[in-house]
Amino acid sequence: VVGAATYRSEWTVDQQNYFYRGSKRLVITINDQIPGPMISVYEGDKIEIFVQNVLITAATTIHWHGMDQRGTNFMDGVPDVTECGIKPNSNFTYVFDAIPAGTHWYHSHSGAQYMDGHFGPMIIRSRDDPQKSLYDSDSDDHVIILNDWFDDPGEELIIDLINGLFTGGPVSDIPFDQALVNGYIGKYTG
Repeated sequence: VVGAATYRSEWTVDQQNYFYRGSKRLVITINDQIPGPMISVYEGDKIEIFVQNVLITAATTIHWHGMDQRGTNFMDGVPDVTECGIKPNSNFTYVFDAIPAGTHWYHSHSGAQYMDGHFGPMIIRSRDDPQKSLYDSDSDDHVIILNDWFDDPGEELIIDLINGLFTGGPVSDIPFDQALVNGYIGKYTG
């Protein structure tokens, strides 16, 4: 691709105690934040993400939701299907082309880690966007990422779901406790 660049970043996946609504909750962060860092590139750019897993007992992966992964299916982030998980105290470098353009996200496909904070936004812009003249501005500050948030750890909720303890809610099989907007709490009132 003419004008293609390489986006490089180093990420550390870790567990931390966060305090939400007056209680402590163990979460999974990328570079100490929820959501993880935003990726903002142009279509055709190469993305290289070095991931260091410092989780104590769990492997991790990152699935790049919406990326074609033609010729790089082993970078797709699905453990035991397209790749091995990144074991604790190990690292892996994801390298793939940013195709197609659009608003995407990334998240862990290991266990229920995305429910515990392991996700983030990924914006792939088109160099020749036919709608570009309609924008007042095109800024990463305008990106909003929403997610459901649970007071209990994701792995516990999955076990409860398997055991039939949830019959579904208005939005998902597991009723969530609140919504996060760019990592900040906003109470869901259903």
